[in-house]
Amino acid sequence: MEEEESKMAMEAKGVLNPSTGSTHPSHAVHLAPIHLAVVSADIILDELRHLFWEGFPLDKKDRFPAHHYFQESSLLADVVLRHPISASFKLSNVDANEGMLWEKRWALRRLLAIMMASFGIGMMYYGMPLNLENLNANLHITVALNAAIELLSALVIFFFVDVMSRRRFMVGLMVVSGGCSLACTAMGGWLAVVLELFAFFGVFTSFMILMIYTVELFPTCVRTSALAVVRQAVVLGGVAAPAIVAVGRRRRFLSFDVFGIVIIFCALFFAFLPEIRGRGISDTMEEEESKMVMKAKGVINPSSS
Repeated sequence: MEEEESKMAMEAKGVLNPSTGSTHPSHAVHLAPIHLAVVSADIILDELRHLFWEGFPLDKKDRFPAHHYFQESSLLADVVLRHPISASFKLSNVDANEGMLWEKRWALRRLLAIMMASFGIGMMYYGMPLNLENLNANLHITVALNAAIELLSALVIFFFVDVMSRRRFMVGLMVVSGGCSLACTAMGGWLAVVLELFAFFGVFTSFMILMIYTVELFPTCVRTSALAVVRQAVVLGGVAAPAIVAVGRRRRFLSFDVFGIVIIFCALFFAFLPEIRGRGISDTMEEEESKMVMKAKGVINPSSS
């Protein structure tokens, strides 16, 4: 009787399953997050050990007495408490590299030129889809056609990016896009839709090549910062697009014409950028400067290296 009463008490507390008399299944389910946390902790600790060792200066690795113990350790306390290090050497290198982007005249010139071009591309890239309602055509069909044009542009980039001349191709695409946008004002009906599709194809292809061009223009040490600034310029252009589209609802030429003029004007800034198709990507500012000197002397072909 006492055993039965104890089972009834444990069942009332949820410790036993009423049907089997075994441990409640919810307890096994509650253990799943604990197992997941243990596995995640091991993965995180391995990554911390890797980052810790990779970040150490080369001249101090051999003098680090607990290197072998550190690699075999699996406790976070051994990493944080027993072997604390300062990351100042790494942060100073990052700050110095970012400063080079503003101090080097050639890097600043490239950055400003591609920022201006990015602003025009961003304005038209984000503005043309919003401007579809200003065309005298079915909105659902035109949106679907623009989506198909984006897919076609991506395929063109995928298959032909290796043979595309970056600067000349970008200028050509932006000028054609601007011209088609200007022509949309004078045309009506589905002819204006066709011109809008050509314009959107050109600006979307320009946007994709712009990202590739930015990666190739700047060395590895400053590439992330340059990409962030260029991407921000594209977004700023997109911020201005809705206001232009809103004005164009009353007078269509104020939207299509503005987009066309702006992107053609921004295409002129590619004259300040070099042609680097097929050239190797530099890792440091000094390596990029040496390539510029060799190119000026005729040692490196502008289209290859």
